[in-house]
Amino acid sequence: CYFLRGRPLRFTLGLGAILAGGLLGRGVGSDVLFADRSFFGAYKVRQWYGYHHLTHGTTLHGAQNFADTARRLEPLTPGLIYTDRGMERGILLLNDLPGLSARAVIKPGEKFGTSDILFRIQEDPASFSLNVDNYGREELGEIRVLADARFNNLGGFGDELYIATLVSEDALLKYGNITYGFPTGSNGARMRLTFNRADYSVEGAIFADLGITGDNTTYRADWSYPLLRSRRANIVFTAAVQRFNTESFQLGEEIPNNTTELNLAEFGLFMNGLAKTGNSWTVSVLVDGNGKSNESTVNLRESDAQQAKLRLDGSYSLPFAGGWLLASRATYVYSGDPLVDSQKFSLGGPYSVRGYAPAELRGDEGAFVALELRKYFFPGKYPIAGIVFVDGGYAKNQRLPGDTFSTDADLEGELGSAGLGVLFSPDGGTFSGALTVAAPIDNHTSPNNDDDGHAWATFTYRF
Repeated sequence: CYFLRGRPLRFTLGLGAILAGGLLGRGVGSDVLFADRSFFGAYKVRQWYGYHHLTHGTTLHGAQNFADTARRLEPLTPGLIYTDRGMERGILLLNDLPGLSARAVIKPGEKFGTSDILFRIQEDPASFSLNVDNYGREELGEIRVLADARFNNLGGFGDELYIATLVSEDALLKYGNITYGFPTGSNGARMRLTFNRADYSVEGAIFADLGITGDNTTYRADWSYPLLRSRRANIVFTAAVQRFNTESFQLGEEIPNNTTELNLAEFGLFMNGLAKTGNSWTVSVLVDGNGKSNESTVNLRESDAQQAKLRLDGSYSLPFAGGWLLASRATYVYSGDPLVDSQKFSLGGPYSVRGYAPAELRGDEGAFVALELRKYFFPGKYPIAGIVFVDGGYAKNQRLPGDTFSTDADLEGELGSAGLGVLFSPDGGTFSGALTVAAPIDNHTSPNNDDDGHAWATFTYRF
């Protein structure tokens, strides 16, 4: 330009060409949004697969995701489903609060062509339920009555007080529970403090003259946090500390080796998901223990050891053909050390192998599998389901130190059963119940000759 200073027209054109070249240089390539040079060198902003990259020479100094921001600028078209993950998580966390029901609705906005999102919230300050079942063992009273109450938002910050009491026939088993839960922040984390106690007396043909009584007391504090919360999938992390105190007596005298004072730490992960086709699944992993080996304390009057115990649970449900559902669930428990009596894996009863009494088999290791076919009738307000099922599992005990008498057959066993039943909730949840009948399908012999099958019944009224 200096050499063209005497020719104004050429000077102007030359200066314009230089400026144009500089401006064009800032947009070289379709992915370059900005380019410039400073005292420190050349730098550029590039667009790359939904990110903005800032580079200085050949060094990447930062990246920013703009994909979600850009999508917000795109107009919605008729029939397009509006989704907002942040709002979805927030509404679900609101529904997780005790006694709270929240949902989002869209209504026409003040200006033509616009819409507003409104949040509708309902709160239930308290709820109560009464349950009657025959889920107990004969020695502890088969018929049981459970009453519980939930008081929501007592402190005005999403807390909950839960109180429950259970009594079996002839008052052979008496149980009480008090749990107080409260949120720890606004991100869905919660803390729960629990105290429960059970007192029991053992009766029946075999135990009537032994005068066996006992009690179990549990203290527990657990914390949970939803790592993922959505309608399609959820992941929740839990951590807990707990203490178990158990005592057993015979004719008023403490039974040796049956007193437990056990402190445990527990960590868990709970996951579930729902597919668009209606298939659903759940998976949970629990690990608890205190690092102490029970081998060195098994012969003492008080046992406080549980090195580590692993528990895996899973379920899968597949709906098909209008009102049919195939459901399955499984459990696996493992401990390399002998467990104290209150922590053993259990088989039998209405929640496990239904052809046998509760706790028919117990062990330090075991597994359970159930397969169930359901057919739903009268969908809607009065749902009723007929079920056919088969279930089974095994339990195995670790050999105690110095035990040279027990055979492998003494330390492990298997159970299997099959049956049918009906599930009903005729008032949309106010009144519900279940009736099931199951019979053994294996060669197991019950110590009480209680292997002719079982009929289970439960009825619940909520108000």
